[in-house]
Amino acid sequence: MKKILLLLTIVAMACNVAYAKGSTNAEDDLAEALALLQKGDTSRGLKLLKRTAHDGYAPALNHLAYLYLNGAKGIDKNESLAAQCYGLSADQEDDDGLCGLAYCYLNGLGVRKNETKAVELFTQAAKQSNSDAYMRLAMCYSEGRGVRRDLQRAFNWWMLAAGQENPEAWYQLARCYGEGLGVKPDQGRAVQWLTQAADAGHADAQHALALRYFEGRGVKKSEQRAVQLWKQSAEQGNADAQFCLGECYEQGEGVKADASLARHYYNLAAAQGDRESQQALNRLKKAQQSQPRKKRR
Repeated sequence: MKKILLLLTIVAMACNVAYAKGSTNAEDDLAEALALLQKGDTSRGLKLLKRTAHDGYAPALNHLAYLYLNGAKGIDKNESLAAQCYGLSADQEDDDGLCGLAYCYLNGLGVRKNETKAVELFTQAAKQSNSDAYMRLAMCYSEGRGVRRDLQRAFNWWMLAAGQENPEAWYQLARCYGEGLGVKPDQGRAVQWLTQAADAGHADAQHALALRYFEGRGVKKSEQRAVQLWKQSAEQGNADAQFCLGECYEQGEGVKADASLARHYYNLAAAQGDRESQQALNRLKKAQQSQPRKKRR
């Protein structure tokens, strides 16, 4: 009898190890759980997700940690549980788990803040070519968080992330080349990276490239092209682009002057707390009030 119990225990342990490493059943269960959550069946979805995570499957632990961290899909926000889930995933050397736990340490979420520990974990994840880890390390070296500030190393990490089709990395490289951050200034390369990021739909890159076209800096001056890019950025909620469009329509730069559209874009930016846009709205209001009213016939 003891031999049978021992054999069953060994088999169960072996199954759990295989499950944790990513068996077909684990992958299928996670896919089903996420599909249920996507459909709005949070009860069944969370039950299956928690079961899969409880059995040690790293991707499931990462998804559950994300939900705990953000308080989403019917789960109450619990940073401590989020850090624990990421920790269990990181114990398996899962790169996303390592990144998640590093993020918790970097910001003191569910654990005591430790930026040095965060950099160590990001570095472990980066060894597995994790794009998010590349970006986080670039930020840490750029801002001197957990490490001594080193713009050249930040540039190198952004370059690695750029090789993984990361528009944010492309935008950051444009900034580096444009401002000489960790690399010799090169406006031509700055425009190339900025254009690549803007074409990929990066709102900040679209705004930055629009400024270059408006000023003729590193590109042939074109107010019309600037307006096109600002519209793309503004549609994504970029307040700076919305303000610039307001100015264009107010002054008739790159477009036909239109006070109504100027107020529209100023209002969009002002709703996000942009002070210059609010000042512009006040200016337009005063100008309108000072105009003499037409006499009725």
